[in-house]
Amino acid sequence: GDSTTVVRYYCAIALGKRKSPAAINRLVEMLRDDDEDVRDASAEALGIIGDRASCLQVARAAEFLYKLKIGWVRALAIAGEPDHVALLQKLCDSNAYADQRAGLESMAACVSPLALRRLLKMFRSDDAPLQTIAAESLAQRGDQAVEAIQDDLKSADLNVRARAVHLLSRIKTAASRAALSVAAKDADASIRALAEFGLAR
Repeated sequence: GDSTTVVRYYCAIALGKRKSPAAINRLVEMLRDDDEDVRDASAEALGIIGDRASCLQVARAAEFLYKLKIGWVRALAIAGEPDHVALLQKLCDSNAYADQRAGLESMAACVSPLALRRLLKMFRSDDAPLQTIAAESLAQRGDQAVEAIQDDLKSADLNVRARAVHLLSRIKTAASRAALSVAAKDADASIRALAEFGLAR
């Protein structure tokens, strides 16, 4: 495109990085831009900002796409309608690493209980190649993840407890610190050390 197009493209990227709510209306307008790259950058920026109403606008615009690009997925996850959740599940089931990763990362922003269950399943599977990505996405869900792994923290399996404590150390909330304080009294010395490390971070 011309230089004006390039400016609009980088403007959309910058607005997303700033996460400014004041930029939302302008970015929604840019979803109708003549240039595909500008539209893609605007959709991605709105997903980063995370306002659900504007992400629903992204979802409406996505209905007219010939092929959905990865940059649109987070906004669709935040929109959170059944079709969007199904799309995330499909991405997670893909054989392509980039698609799987995008699906899991977007699950962090999706309020659907299905998204949480999918992340927990992969987080709990030591055979899952993207287990670390699932853990990062769970950590972004904050106290919801803390509540979801309470049974893991009480497991008789040392590895299960260790994995849960490691996740807690990546969540910076009062609930996660409270759970780490409990884990710091675990019967196993390695779990106690891991929890103490998490509290010290």
